[in-house]
Amino acid sequence: MITVLLVTTWEEACGIAEHSALLVDALKTEDDIHIDPSNKESLDPGHCLSTLTPGRYEIVHLNYHAALHSRWLPTHVQRVQATGRKVVITYHDTMSGEPDQPNSDHCKALAEVADAFIVHEPVADLPSVIYWRQGIPEPEEPALDIYRAGTRGRPCIGTVGFDFPWKNYDLLATCSYEAGWSLLIVGKVTTDRQKALADLNPHVQFATNDQGVSGEFVHRRQVVRVLSGCDGTAFLYLCANTGTSAAIRQGIAARKPMLATDPRACRQFRDLQNLDTGITWLENLSPVHVTKWLGWLSPGNHQMDHFAEQDSWRRLGQKYADLYRGLV
Repeated sequence: MITVLLVTTWEEACGIAEHSALLVDALKTEDDIHIDPSNKESLDPGHCLSTLTPGRYEIVHLNYHAALHSRWLPTHVQRVQATGRKVVITYHDTMSGEPDQPNSDHCKALAEVADAFIVHEPVADLPSVIYWRQGIPEPEEPALDIYRAGTRGRPCIGTVGFDFPWKNYDLLATCSYEAGWSLLIVGKVTTDRQKALADLNPHVQFATNDQGVSGEFVHRRQVVRVLSGCDGTAFLYLCANTGTSAAIRQGIAARKPMLATDPRACRQFRDLQNLDTGITWLENLSPVHVTKWLGWLSPGNHQMDHFAEQDSWRRLGQKYADLYRGLV
């Protein structure tokens, strides 16, 4: 049995916790591998090292995000390795590595000492790392019936994510209403913001969590079920944030027609650029342009079915399993 300590947040409203949960789920069928997600204390390398008693864990896997793991230095990785364990790092904060966007010295130093260093997008200045895009969740049975009453026969466009300004929910609400669509938003949206968005599209709804509360964090499988019941999805993000988006992968998992901001205007979609995803990329986010494309969106998208299968978490989980076995 190969045992892995996964240094991560866990069971929290956090993208790293979600990524970790998807990894654990993807490896549940591997009888020779057991992953033990850590508690938050292990984000402190000193605490983590104190838990590495003899015979416990062959691999320490840092599911690395700079906001969480900044205390982990290359010397801490080497101290773990000095105990005879291998260190895997999945690094979520990469830059492009081009001259105008180099990766940090800290990132490069971690890549040099790790036994395996995984990134989610092409990087020019990290030549020896493993490039695996973020996985696509498995498909789920559609579950939109509870929201259909609010659509009044209109087609429904869905999206997911925290209500950050750069996710452009105001724009999506305005354009979906102009195009004759209802709108379903899955994620954290305050009561005041729900009212403001309803002023822009009276047919907007907000997914409910297990306690029946709307505008709150929703379990990842329920996210895919709800988006699968929509007629299309949209991700009109506009930002230069580092790393890649996990939210758009939940949209891809729904396997419905999708509109999204061109990767040249949204840094978080860069890894999907020039791939045969079936996504309709929008270079122009003017309300007129977005409304026009919503009007042209049509059901059925076999390209996305194929891409979702090729990049599925099931396949990615097998890659991680083979990596773990190769290290031990």
